[in-house]
Amino acid sequence: MAVTLLIDRSGSMAGRKIELARLCATALCDALTQLSFDCEVLGYCSVESAPMRQLYERQLAAGADLRRYNRFVERLDLKVYKRFGTADLSGIAAIDCGHENPDGEALAWAATRLAEHRAERRILMVFSDGYPSTGDGDPQVLRHDLRERVAAIGKRGIELVGIGVLTDAVEDFYPHNVVVSRLAELPSTVFSVLSSMLLTR
Repeated sequence: MAVTLLIDRSGSMAGRKIELARLCATALCDALTQLSFDCEVLGYCSVESAPMRQLYERQLAAGADLRRYNRFVERLDLKVYKRFGTADLSGIAAIDCGHENPDGEALAWAATRLAEHRAERRILMVFSDGYPSTGDGDPQVLRHDLRERVAAIGKRGIELVGIGVLTDAVEDFYPHNVVVSRLAELPSTVFSVLSSMLLTR
């Protein structure tokens, strides 16, 4: 079995939320390694990009039709904190926060990495504290994109679960979801969710 933890690194996760996410990721990876299950820890956010803004302004001035785009001046910031095949957890301490959370694009990236990893069973757990967002995107497009990607990932045989960190937004996107209403309960809830998933087979 292989497990991926995908962590929302948006600005709203700063402080106690991201601290607990780091602790939870470390403990979970340690436990999975002892069980001889492979795991990976990824994080995502968006950050404003000066080159992208310049390109956007040039294209806009030239009269280009940009309606097919939904992210203009923010680039994706996707990071790998712990890779499959290694027991080194030191990178998890570097998990930090950025700007916004383009969930759909990040989810597709994480799922592709997980699908390429050799395993009989694959589980993808997403920690999120709100609705998908970018500073320059249409929220409705971002939400529709996330729903479509969740459905597509399910068809690939990846077991997907959304962990809502002080938010019930995950209920709108992930068929299998858990809402953590108290931060102190995040680690125990995540362990409980993963345990129940393991016991289903």
